[in-house]
Amino acid sequence: MRILLKMIGAAIFLAALSASIAAILSYVPVSERSSDTYYFSFLESLIWVFFIVAPFSVGIVVVFTLCFWLMQKFTRMKMLISTAISLLISIGVIIGIPYMLIEKEETDRMYLLPEGYEGEVYVFYNIKGAPEIKVEEGFDVHSINEEGYAVTSNPELSGGTVTDKYFYVHEEGNRTRISNDCVSPFGMSGFEGEVNGQEIKVSSTGFEITHENCGEEFKINGGQKDDRTYKMDLWEVIEKYYGVENEYFSKDE
Repeated sequence: MRILLKMIGAAIFLAALSASIAAILSYVPVSERSSDTYYFSFLESLIWVFFIVAPFSVGIVVVFTLCFWLMQKFTRMKMLISTAISLLISIGVIIGIPYMLIEKEETDRMYLLPEGYEGEVYVFYNIKGAPEIKVEEGFDVHSINEEGYAVTSNPELSGGTVTDKYFYVHEEGNRTRISNDCVSPFGMSGFEGEVNGQEIKVSSTGFEITHENCGEEFKINGGQKDDRTYKMDLWEVIEKYYGVENEYFSKDE
């Protein structure tokens, strides 16, 4: 009974150690979080990984116990080999499993805005007949038009650690990087319904961009989505790509 309790205790310790490593590696600071993505807290990650790793920890403890038994029965060389194997397996569990369990998604989006644009920006996804997103150096490129929005037939993109880049595009094609402190992201939005006999499902994301109020406060709290502006842009997209007038709202609202 005493040996069994020791084995259980060792398994719990090993699982807790692996879970702690995974929770630390997966934690995303608040300043780097996307507003449209749910992130696990440290405690949530710790608990989630613990229950996944626990069965592997039991297996490691069994291997160690077997090696200990072998050390009592066989020669020094065999003892060294069995101990080395058990240590390698243990190191693999402690270091390898957290990396296998954690998949840090990154947004990797590039926004190209008309020179000097300031205000709200929206990207509408899942638009029938719209162009697909182009990829440049691993980033999904969103070319924003003069009205402040872009459209694509691609489905909505997944969230994750925000690695987005923002640029002003000059008439001659040159780009000027926009500081992320001048950008305040919105959450995800959507529209789904039947419009004049057509089933339409649109998702969107967006942000507000400023020239004068750049800073950490604006980045986190500054974006104030104007529903009327959003509806007008969405109305225009639906009218252009689906050839129907939207019966839920109008430009005169």
